[in-house]
Amino acid sequence: MSRYRDPLGHRMIENLIRDQAILALRMQNEALPKDKEGLELRRIEVERTKAEKWNGQLPVNVYAGAAIPFFNPQKGA
Repeated sequence: MSRYRDPLGHRMIENLIRDQAILALRMQNEALPKDKEGLELRRIEVERTKAEKWNGQLPVNVYAGAAIPFFNPQKGA
């Protein structure tokens, strides 16, 4: 037996939350190309998150096509 008393009601709520999250993402994606500052802020947030998660060690083995943390040859040019 489910831990929820009303599994159908719970599924309906989960579906509603999922649909609202999808709608919010669609609205954000539509607004980003129109807002260059917002797009740049999003890029900065992604870089910040990568920096926060990085443990400070570079990879020991680098294979062809593997990403090197914080090294973007396109930006340096």
